[in-house]
Amino acid sequence: MTDVNSLDTQNALSFQIKKSPGYSLNTFVDTVKKVISDYAKTTTNLKFIETLSQKESIQRTYGLFMENFRETALLVFCIILLFLGFRSSFLILVSFVIVYLANFIYLKAIGYSFNNIVSFALILVL
Repeated sequence: MTDVNSLDTQNALSFQIKKSPGYSLNTFVDTVKKVISDYAKTTTNLKFIETLSQKESIQRTYGLFMENFRETALLVFCIILLFLGFRSSFLILVSFVIVYLANFIYLKAIGYSFNNIVSFALILVL
C-alpha cells in the first residue's frame, strides 16, 4: 500500500510493507532496514523515517512468554516436589520441557508461527 501525504509541510510518500507468513519478523525487519539504509546512501534528497514496527512488541511478548514458561515450570516442580517427592517432580519437569520443545518443532514443521493463540493453547494443554 502506498500513500502520498505531507509531513511538516513537505511532500511524503509512505509505504506499508508486510511480511509473508512463516518468515521471521526479526530477519524481515533487519533486511528491510538494510535495503533502505543502502538506498539512502545513494540518494541525498530523500529522508527515510520508520513510523511503525511490530518487532519490539513481538520481542516483548516472546520475552513475557519465556518468563511465564520458567515460572510455570518452577511452580509445577515445587508442587509435585511437595506432594510426590524429588524423583517424580524431576521426571515431570523434564517431560514438561520436552513437550514444549516438541510443540515448537512441530509448529515449525507445519508452517505455523508462534503467536498469542499458540501460547495460550500450550498453556491450556499443559
